Amino acid sequence: MVLTGLARERGIGQVIWPCVEALLPPTVRSNAGFKLIKGPQGVATTLQLPNGSQWIFASADQDPLSFEGTRLHWAWCDEPIPPFIFNGLWRGLIVDVGPIWFTLTPLGAKAAWMYKKWVKSPPEDTFVVKVGQRENPALTEAAIKDFETSGEWSEAERRARLYGDFESLGNRAIHNFELEHHVIQSRALPKTWRQAQVVDPHHSRPPAVLWAKIDPLSGIYHIFREYPTGDFLKMKGMGKTPTELAIIFRNIEADDPAAVRICDPRFGKSETTTHGTKNTSWVDHMAAAGLRYDARVHGVGRIETGEQKLVDMFRFDHNYPISPSNTPKILIHSCCPNLIASLENYGILPERDPTKGEPEKRSEEWKDFIDCLRYLVLYELPAQVDEIPGSFTAEDLEQENQGDRWS
Repeated sequence: MVLTGLARERGIGQVIWPCVEALLPPTVRSNAGFKLIKGPQGVATTLQLPNGSQWIFASADQDPLSFEGTRLHWAWCDEPIPPFIFNGLWRGLIVDVGPIWFTLTPLGAKAAWMYKKWVKSPPEDTFVVKVGQRENPALTEAAIKDFETSGEWSEAERRARLYGDFESLGNRAIHNFELEHHVIQSRALPKTWRQAQVVDPHHSRPPAVLWAKIDPLSGIYHIFREYPTGDFLKMKGMGKTPTELAIIFRNIEADDPAAVRICDPRFGKSETTTHGTKNTSWVDHMAAAGLRYDARVHGVGRIETGEQKLVDMFRFDHNYPISPSNTPKILIHSCCPNLIASLENYGILPERDPTKGEPEKRSEEWKDFIDCLRYLVLYELPAQVDEIPGSFTAEDLEQENQGDRWS
């Protein structure tokens, strides 16, 4: 399979197929066993070679399920693709232990997972080649200099295009989030810790939801649950009514309900009008279903404010071992894969036209769970142990932290 991370017409029709076509000898093209099938816009979809080999041309803008169920002997991906598409390709290659290779300019948040998986600590069966523009024999130094000085891009994008550095590492909004330091094994937390639920609701797709508890001794936020389960990026048109969500949330929380519920201030309080009739807001709908949400989140109007607070809370001194006195103030439990992926990939997109003064844009596909985390820390929920008979003592909590977190 040959897969492009671009739109099919551009990636296959204008980039990949012309290169493949130029490599095919005339004797192959004139052979009776040669067959090329084209789809919409005349773009190649399947190539049958005289020796029986078949090339399938695909693009990342296809339905992710279209990559399931196909047995593959090899795969080539040109430009970054989402991780869930890679998972489908890998499943197809596993029977024949087929190779997969990537050629790409590491631009955008979509490429960040590739850095984590293969570049930062390459597995034994992975080979990485980093190539800069000056290693391309087809480019002159004058052409490279002209390219370098004529573009309007951020330093991170410039380095990605010239030297092959991953742009997302320079443009990550929460740049100091690290799996090895900020993600811990999921574990049960005391019911006496103050618990909050944060919701970023949507009309036609599921809401992004996080649950957090605050350690009353250290003030550390433990993000210990998320909803929905599964790959959030794949979920389209699966929205729930407020009544349905209230039932789902109660079933999830069972005998340990959230004490505080927070939601997106804009969506939560907005009232739409249909045919002259004002519709009740999401917050009011949830209140009617018995769950009351607070949409009063201070400082939410400036995205940078919440992002900077997250960076501050993830910060600790790398020069010293992690300890109760040197620790990030946010810990993510391993049962929150959507939040973890969002923190790894959520980036600031380069300003394409700085002369227009356009505000910096964020990678939309990864923002939902980041928004939940922003609302949580901006809400400034106080840590508090409720007085419940049989609750942990301060000594019990400190001993649990020492044993579970700091070992």
